[in-house]
Amino acid sequence: RTLEDQQGVKQISVTEALSRDDIHVAFICTENTSHEEHIRQFLEVGKHVCVEYPMTLSYTSAVDLWNLAQQKGEFLS
Repeated sequence: RTLEDQQGVKQISVTEALSRDDIHVAFICTENTSHEEHIRQFLEVGKHVCVEYPMTLSYTSAVDLWNLAQQKGEFLS
């Protein structure tokens, strides 16, 4: 995908979002198959995550991510 402005909002790469201190929450609205990977990346660096349905493609993965969020003290919804 291109990272051009969308409705007046500048898009940035996942890598940039993961590294920026002024970003505290990630909204995951991507292909369902990439949700788990992106959630895990953001939780690992200490950012809250809000993800569209479905959170993951399996119950086990969802539980693992929920536990990771709990460990890190981050919100996952």
